[in-house]
Amino acid sequence: MEEFENRLRRLEELLREVVARLEKLERLLSPSEAREELKTVISLLGLGLAPASKVLESSRRALTALRRIRIVGLYDDITRAIVEVLAAHPEGLSVAELTRRIREVRGRASRRIIAERVRKLREKGVVEAVGAGRDRRIRLRCVGGED
Repeated sequence: MEEFENRLRRLEELLREVVARLEKLERLLSPSEAREELKTVISLLGLGLAPASKVLESSRRALTALRRIRIVGLYDDITRAIVEVLAAHPEGLSVAELTRRIREVRGRASRRIIAERVRKLREKGVVEAVGAGRDRRIRLRCVGGED
């Protein structure tokens, strides 16, 4: 048991070092110089996701989806925010919940615009709707074993 606790403490130390390095990178890079992948990881860290493994998993989902929306020609700030929020919520969100979360991230969001973008993302196969009626949730679509 003591060995497990030592390994856990070491892992926590390493994660603190990673977070400190990411914070340093964030301070050093201006938004125009940062690559999209780095901005996405930093954004997801800013959402307060705690454990780092969830941040990494969410980042992978977001990066996969962001590449897909570029390919299908739907890349813009609102769509990017939708992808980032959904990546942090693999269980999915209702359109109302999604709009609320995007308001927290962007400061403003229209439910009508969010619903319209979600519809376009569904048509292009980037997101899927699960459930029906009040239980309907939007989530990033799994492709090739990835979310």
